[in-house]
Amino acid sequence: MKTVGIVPAALPHFQPPELKWDQVRLLAGNAFAIAVLGLLEAIAMAKAIAGRTGQKLDINQQWPQRGSGHMAGSFFQCIPGSGFPDAVGD
Repeated sequence: MKTVGIVPAALPHFQPPELKWDQVRLLAGNAFAIAVLGLLEAIAMAKAIAGRTGQKLDINQQWPQRGSGHMAGSFFQCIPGSGFPDAVGD
């Protein structure tokens, strides 16, 4: 069964996101709520994994890492993701 068609081997090209200020104004509240919920979910997962593995967790690194990654990804047609604890370290 064919699930996925041809996947291009090249990375997406740089393209600034199209900003229409009337849309930004309408979507800003919802976007903020989604960002906060995503951050809370990631912190909860990071705490759970850090507790099981005994790793050190720095919550103050969580939000800048995720935010900067999502902002950079917006210039390459990325979809914001969640579900991985990226603040668990040594």
